[in-house]
Amino acid sequence: MDNALRVILINSNQPGIYEYYTSHQPREKGFFYIKVYEITSNDRLSEDRINENSKVFVNYLNDSVHSGKFTIYEGSWGDKYGARIELWFKPDNGEEYKVIQKNYIVEGWMR
Repeated sequence: MDNALRVILINSNQPGIYEYYTSHQPREKGFFYIKVYEITSNDRLSEDRINENSKVFVNYLNDSVHSGKFTIYEGSWGDKYGARIELWFKPDNGEEYKVIQKNYIVEGWMR
């Protein structure tokens, strides 16, 4: 993992909905996706939904920034807690690998 890589996470228009941006430049086509873990229990959060909804396909290797969205459903507005956000890349013809991870204070989404 190259810690010089920039990964930015921002809270979208509602608590629990997040956007991410990365400047990581993969060497082959594939897709990025996010894994989220609650820090103290190491429980995976919203696994199936985040796996699908956070995917960003890389079809052009010269793009300088890649961005995607995901929603954390555990918790509620105002109920903030620590989470480890991991950015992964799955090449079209290879094994997935972790690009970078960072800890953030997050909250869950409510209807």
